[in-house]
Amino acid sequence: MPDLGAFNRAYLPALRGPRPATGDMLGKARIYRVMREAFVDLKRVEYFVCVAKLGSFSKAAQMLKLTQPAISRHIQALEQELRVRLLYRTTRGVLPTEAGAILLSQGAALLEDAQRIRNALEGMGQTPTGAVAIGMPPTIAPALAPLMIDACKKAYPNISLHVIEGFSVFLEQSLRLGKIDLAVLSRNSEFVDLQITPLAEDEMVLVGAANSMPGMKEVSLSSVCNLPLIISSGFRPILDQRTRAHDIALNYVMELDSITLTKGMIMRGGQFSILPYVVVDDEACAGLVDVVRIVDPVVTREIVLGVNPRRPATVALELVRKLVQAQMRNLVLTPDMAAKPMIRAAE
Repeated sequence: MPDLGAFNRAYLPALRGPRPATGDMLGKARIYRVMREAFVDLKRVEYFVCVAKLGSFSKAAQMLKLTQPAISRHIQALEQELRVRLLYRTTRGVLPTEAGAILLSQGAALLEDAQRIRNALEGMGQTPTGAVAIGMPPTIAPALAPLMIDACKKAYPNISLHVIEGFSVFLEQSLRLGKIDLAVLSRNSEFVDLQITPLAEDEMVLVGAANSMPGMKEVSLSSVCNLPLIISSGFRPILDQRTRAHDIALNYVMELDSITLTKGMIMRGGQFSILPYVVVDDEACAGLVDVVRIVDPVVTREIVLGVNPRRPATVALELVRKLVQAQMRNLVLTPDMAAKPMIRAAE
């Protein structure tokens, strides 16, 4: 957690005002009023959020590298300052009171805002610093995330890179809500309110169990019609667009939201799928699945980098954005079945 003392001294004195009238009312209105009119130490809010999330003073002490009595004193001081009880003990740990639940939600948001302010001001010196959160879908993260982490550590050791894995639809929402700074996305639709940079085109292939398609190198999309297909929900819009344009109806027998489960079902035999090659590269190299290129037409998905233009651009964010583009160019997979790379970086 960042040292928020400077933030307290610089910004929170402006919030100082008359003490609120005493009373026994708990709840959202009181928390808001007291936090607005009192000088609340963000460090104490940070300790409270940690204890409330972990449900344990001992676990919080280990994470914060403080003693339990020290954390207890800070929580008690915060309760006295806000004039509400925030936690109560149970046989299994501690739980937030009604007022504590409000402070947990609003306090966590306050800490995130403070960190964003810190990030916006950091990196203005000679050495880029700060935290950057990037989202990646599970079809890209296993290949791209290790490259990004290694490259960021080497080039910018003072930038803290956080990689969050999730489906593109959820990453898109997190990007709009400001929970992440940028995201690698599969382009299934137009991102009206996001700043989009093309990264690559990823070729999708027919995947079956080992030895299910011996000797086959290519297959037309129309020839796949008779095969029982498992489809991942995120890729169906891409395939539907291609099949409608060529008047082709694919035989979907199952639709799943898990790439891991999709691959597991394929390897059991009897069913096939159409997936980006990068998703099954490890399994194909290990001989666990057969992979055949689809032609006439070739099916591709577009991989893009999304940024919320309403978020302030920091030096660290801009450097990580350029790093994503550079590492995507390094992510070129050339399977034995064809000399043409299955993933091509955007020019």
